[in-house]
Amino acid sequence: MVHVNMRHYTFEIRQIRSHLLLVRHPRPTNLRYLKKMKDSGEFMVEISNLQSVSEMISRIEKRMIELGEDNMKIKK
Repeated sequence: MVHVNMRHYTFEIRQIRSHLLLVRHPRPTNLRYLKKMKDSGEFMVEISNLQSVSEMISRIEKRMIELGEDNMKIKK
């Protein structure tokens, strides 16, 4: 394989090359991240269904405590 200087390629060709690299070697998925995204979506639906502002605030505070505990578990 001949080493070719990337500056000679156009922007479009560089994009295609990087896309092909990701297709052949996909990035690993972080399952914890995907789970957090799903949980946050469900949490937003739950918050939007609450009627009183004080209920929303108390639920948000509980969620912040839960996330803090999860982060402490991950750091250990």
